[in-house]
Amino acid sequence: MALTPLVGDMEGISTRNDAWKQEDVTAKRKKNTFYSMDKDEARLRRAISDRAKDRRQLRWRRSDAIPNTLASMLKNYFKDDPQSMKQLEDSRLILSWPRIVGEAIAKVTEALRIRDNRLFISVQDPLWRQELLFQKHVLLKRIRAEFPKSNVRDIFFGG
Repeated sequence: MALTPLVGDMEGISTRNDAWKQEDVTAKRKKNTFYSMDKDEARLRRAISDRAKDRRQLRWRRSDAIPNTLASMLKNYFKDDPQSMKQLEDSRLILSWPRIVGEAIAKVTEALRIRDNRLFISVQDPLWRQELLFQKHVLLKRIRAEFPKSNVRDIFFGG
C-alpha cells in the first residue's frame, strides 16, 4: 500500500512537470506569436510606405506631364506670334528664379519683371544686394544656360 501513494505522487509530480512544460510551450508560442505579429506589422508598414512612395512618384509624374502638355499647347497656339512667345519665355524665367539662384537667395529676393532685356529683382537686404551684384555674371550665365531663347542682357537689383 505504501507503493501506491508513492506512484500516485510520482504521477502527480510528472503531471505538474507536464503542466509546467505546457505553460512553457504556451509562453513560447505567445512569444513567437508576438514576434510574428511584429514581422507582419513591419511588412504591413513597409507596404504602406512603399505605396505612399509610389503615390508621390506618380504625383510628380503627373505634375511633370501636365505642364509639358500645357507648354506644348501654348507653343502651338502662339507659334505665329513671336512677341507672345517672348513673353511666355520671360514668364517661365521669372517663375524659375528660385530654382536658378537657390533656396537661400530666393528667400531674400523676388523676380519682378523683364523689360528692355533687363531682369528686375527685388532684394530685401542691402548686404544681399551687394553680394548679388558681385555674382551678376554667374547668374547671367545660369539664365542663358537654362533659357537660351531669353534675351536677358542685364540684371537690376533694387530694394
